[in-house]
Amino acid sequence: MRTYLLKDYLPAWHFDPATNRQLKVLRFFGVPIDPAPSKGRAGGIIGKLFSDPVNKHLWTAYIYITGDEDDSTTELRPHGFKNFILL
Repeated sequence: MRTYLLKDYLPAWHFDPATNRQLKVLRFFGVPIDPAPSKGRAGGIIGKLFSDPVNKHLWTAYIYITGDEDDSTTELRPHGFKNFILL
């Protein structure tokens, strides 16, 4: 019988501050970001959000409509939610 050792630690990057892009995604979906989550926590939340194909489509539509590929800021570009429904 094999014995497995489960590691009970998280990588160091997990505790770094979330990236601007992560914060932008969270802001888009209305997730409170004060205080700002860590990279690991933000990644977990985003993973859950994007597990729903509708959310993934909405984010992709936002990028397509606004051309917002800038990750130097957490601010969203102006957009009209009704535009996403048309795509």
